Amino acid sequence: MPATPSQPTWEGVPWQTIDAFLSRYRFDPRGSNEMGAIRQYLQAQARQDELVEWYVSMRGLSNRVQQLGSDPTLTVGGAAINRIAAPGFEAYPIQSVSDKSGNTG
Repeated sequence: MPATPSQPTWEGVPWQTIDAFLSRYRFDPRGSNEMGAIRQYLQAQARQDELVEWYVSMRGLSNRVQQLGSDPTLTVGGAAINRIAAPGFEAYPIQSVSDKSGNTG
């Protein structure tokens, strides 16, 4: 997956960064995902030297769709990420998580 301004990509992301992100991430409350179990699995795999480096890509539409827009609070390198439609989730705005350096994602 090539990186573009609306779809940035990072290679070799350490598992600790993923775990820290997941510790702050909140699923839609209507879902059935269990973050504790996901993090326990990741940590157990890392202890076995598995899942220690990640390829991370933030997916957005290549072109802005007027009805969906871009979220000005969700930017990478100054470029806003174009929203993707998800049926049933239109009323829920994107919420970003900042890392210690103030970057959002």
